Amino acid sequence: MKTLGPLSIALWFAAATFPGFPAAGAARPAAELTLPEGVDDLVFAVRPTGPDVHYYANFGYYSYDPEEKAYPIGGQLCRLNLASGEVRVLLDDPS
Repeated sequence: MKTLGPLSIALWFAAATFPGFPAAGAARPAAELTLPEGVDDLVFAVRPTGPDVHYYANFGYYSYDPEEKAYPIGGQLCRLNLASGEVRVLLDDPS
């Protein structure tokens, strides 16, 4: 007989208690994205994953050595055309 852990029990309780709680494996409806009128493009940054996954890691406390960064070298600034799905690199900084 397999026993349930605390997380399994909590999830079972939530599913039994809250009728709106999605059942395991249930399909979730897709969220609809609503953008302001006239927005045709999105600009976004692409960076490699670093040793610290927190976005605020470089705000001054990560390291005593100013040369030790919480992010790897390289990155891009890109533009996504929402109508066509085309991605254009605006700025490529490999170093």
